[in-house]
Amino acid sequence: MPTPPTTALDSTDEHSTTALFRAAIGEVNSAYYLPMFERFEAADRAGLSWNGPAALYTLNWLAFRQLWHAALLYAGTLVALVLGIFGIGRLVFGLPETTQWALLGGLVLLSVLVPGLGANALLYRATRKRMEAALQATQTVAEACAWLNRKAPTRKSLIIQMVCNVLAIGLLAYGWMQFEGWSAAPAAALQATTDARNVAVGRTTE
Repeated sequence: MPTPPTTALDSTDEHSTTALFRAAIGEVNSAYYLPMFERFEAADRAGLSWNGPAALYTLNWLAFRQLWHAALLYAGTLVALVLGIFGIGRLVFGLPETTQWALLGGLVLLSVLVPGLGANALLYRATRKRMEAALQATQTVAEACAWLNRKAPTRKSLIIQMVCNVLAIGLLAYGWMQFEGWSAAPAAALQATTDARNVAVGRTTE
């Protein structure tokens, strides 16, 4: 009687697990993540390790790796803490300006260290869940790998994300320049009006 196809992740099958990890990670930086995830798998737990892109470009990294819930939580936490420092801290507790900026500096440091040290463990756990979902949705490991490959991040999606970042920065810079120009124009017009009025007053006095 033929053996039924595997429908759950079996960590004892090293070859299949490696193939599933490779398919789920995708083509971008798989040489970095695959050995690390295999170490996590062998230790049966995810440890702390440093991830530079996740530390410096956290939201971009989370979005690229399709960790949407973590991205929303990260952005919401940062916004809430910044508002707490400069809103509640200033209005309710009357924190001095130096203390506010010191707290902001600590927040910036934490916003780099926490994702930098925990991103690999987060991605490992999310990848395990995707692998299990793929095996439940398919009949064989090969089909699960194909399923994961279709949903994995690609170089094309990375390029699109980089282009979107450049466009966003360009729009922000353009908006800032327009705002600065708009601010300077009324000031110049007001100064010209004031000068003309002073001249008129001076002539009337004479």
